[in-house]
Amino acid sequence: GCPPLDISLDAIVAGQDLSYLWRLDTLATRFDSSLTYTFQEPGLYDLQLIVSSPYCRDSISRQLEVFEPVEASATPTDNLCFGDELGEIDLTVERGTAPFQFDWSNGSGTEDQNRLAAGLYEFRITDSNNCTFADSIRIAEPAVLVASLVDSAVATCFGDSDAYLCLEASGGVGDYQIEWAVGSREACIENIPAGNYPVLIRDANGCERNFTFEALENRPIQLIDRAENISCFGRADGLISLDSITGGVSDFYNTTLTGPDNRVGGRQFFNLIPGNYQLTVQDLEGCTLTKDYAIGEPDSLWLNVLPDTIRMGLGDSVQIESAHNAFDPLLDWLPPTGLSCTNCENPIASPQESNLYTIFLTDAAGCMARDTDRIFVDANRAYYIPTAYTPDGVTRNARIRIRTRL
Repeated sequence: GCPPLDISLDAIVAGQDLSYLWRLDTLATRFDSSLTYTFQEPGLYDLQLIVSSPYCRDSISRQLEVFEPVEASATPTDNLCFGDELGEIDLTVERGTAPFQFDWSNGSGTEDQNRLAAGLYEFRITDSNNCTFADSIRIAEPAVLVASLVDSAVATCFGDSDAYLCLEASGGVGDYQIEWAVGSREACIENIPAGNYPVLIRDANGCERNFTFEALENRPIQLIDRAENISCFGRADGLISLDSITGGVSDFYNTTLTGPDNRVGGRQFFNLIPGNYQLTVQDLEGCTLTKDYAIGEPDSLWLNVLPDTIRMGLGDSVQIESAHNAFDPLLDWLPPTGLSCTNCENPIASPQESNLYTIFLTDAAGCMARDTDRIFVDANRAYYIPTAYTPDGVTRNARIRIRTRL
């Protein structure tokens, strides 16, 4: 076996008043009928068991070989650039018995690895004695090269050339070189018209990455907006909200909303009824942006409990059945008395008295519906008590039985 090697030995001996002596080379001595020991080092060990009684003595000896363990070290060569697949692992076997088998987590069976992407690589070495060594090693890579726009200005008017862009490089390995396609090697380019500007970033390892940044101009007018449909059927709570208006040549804009509800001015239009709307935004120069919206309304929510009225006897049970058009709604039956569940569609009712049950339904949008079911419980039951019996323990009349009709 391979260290650490655990062994368990049991003495199977016939006789009485026996004593046991285990000898494990020079390692240990035991006096029990069973032996458990862990061999930490390789070698050839002599094992001996001596069994004695008042009348005789016997012994048995065996040899145990503990093999050389497998030990190895791994040296990585990391990738110089993010995304490269040029990493290497140099694996050196330091102990063990050749030949060796190599099993890598990437499916390879060779000792050394190359053309590796960044990541964790696990390996297992098995020698000719089936002893193993397992470990893992990581191939690293620099962070991805990034160019971020840290400052910019739009062209004051459409067609002007007074915009500028300023960037900052990060990731990779410091000491960056910046090369704009327009010829500049500075972090900022100034006095440029609106458009796209390519730039090359190179780090100290020679890793390169291309980026493109856009210089903007004040036109056209741009919106960041949102529209919300009506939450529940019959409610007039639709919304069109202009969270941001940019562009043009001013900070003041006129807004007009036309449709089923006509509104003038403002950036939030609340309590809209369903229908199609058109929004017009105009700046001080008369530039306009027109956008269409459709405010929707969900279908009417319905809930039915059938039948509406149930009559039953005391002690009986009945299943209440409900139907609705909601998807995965929340249900709540009130009162809960006598119901098998209060949040299911079809509870079993076993009330002790007449009751009016109400089911409340709430869908994912918070829309609600309700319906009722009245249960009448008849507490009057006919029952029969015998007036005499025969206490002989044999005939049918030997016990008094009270009977009722369900």
